[in-house]
Amino acid sequence: MRSWINTLMTTRATDPDVQRRALIVMQLIIMMLVANVLFAILAIVSPDGGSVLIPVASSALFIGAYALAQRGYASVAAWIVVGAFLSGALFAVANLDSERSVNVGYFLTALIVIASLSLTPPQLWLVTGGVTGGFLLTLITAHPDLWNLPNARHN
Repeated sequence: MRSWINTLMTTRATDPDVQRRALIVMQLIIMMLVANVLFAILAIVSPDGGSVLIPVASSALFIGAYALAQRGYASVAAWIVVGAFLSGALFAVANLDSERSVNVGYFLTALIVIASLSLTPPQLWLVTGGVTGGFLLTLITAHPDLWNLPNARHN
């Protein structure tokens, strides 16, 4: 069992920093694949659980990113994972009502933490700017009435 896990978590990268980042990305992808299996099961057994297409499609994307990380392309794999997380979050912002879509911003901080573990510092700044700008732009575009919502004290 231990040799199987070692084989699964081996990367061809020669640089120690790239090896560390590739290992982080591979661990994250394995956790996301397990979560996608659970999401697919929930979608199948729930009467209004939705489509299995999203967990299957994201699993295919994550498997491709895993293969890249295993070959030593840690930054490319990390960008794929960050892009998948960001597109899912922005899709949620666009499809939720105004009050709940604001809460997605809190979950996007996890994306910045993931990026800080798996990307280089200049790339982290790109992710931070992209996450912040993308969230605000999607929020403003999808919910133009957001700034007109009554204050919580008035409810």
